[in-house]
Amino acid sequence: MALQLTTRSASISLRDNNGKSGLVSVSFPSTATPADVVAAAGNLAPLIAALSNAAVVGATATFTYVETEPTTPGPQSEIERRLVLTGRAQNGGVVRVSVPSAIFELEQSGTDAVSLTNQQVAALVTFLTGNAASVVGSPIASISKAYISHRYRAPK
Repeated sequence: MALQLTTRSASISLRDNNGKSGLVSVSFPSTATPADVVAAAGNLAPLIAALSNAAVVGATATFTYVETEPTTPGPQSEIERRLVLTGRAQNGGVVRVSVPSAIFELEQSGTDAVSLTNQQVAALVTFLTGNAASVVGSPIASISKAYISHRYRAPK
């Protein structure tokens, strides 16, 4: 894999008195660092607020990376077939992480269950619970269940 940073942008989200949302987005040159874009988002928000009757409700810094050496999808790839991991955040919120086109070898025979001790699954769980990954404003505390979900198939 060779991911390359291609675009950088900052966006300011606004909402009017009717509940409608709007967005102001600004792109940055390839020389801008992630720190530059984050700082710009913080600086852009008050400038937009001064020019708009709508309320500023958030700012987002976005970095888009593209795979420069993409692989060919496997013959059994199906986006609708997903590995789903569920658990809890440190604040008690529900965590749900979904990986599209899960490999068939993950599924335990005759069920939709996936073992959390599977080497590849365990590596992802370790990453999610041991890094800055968060959901509902809180770090992920635990992943307690893994299973396969398919949009067009009833659960086993």
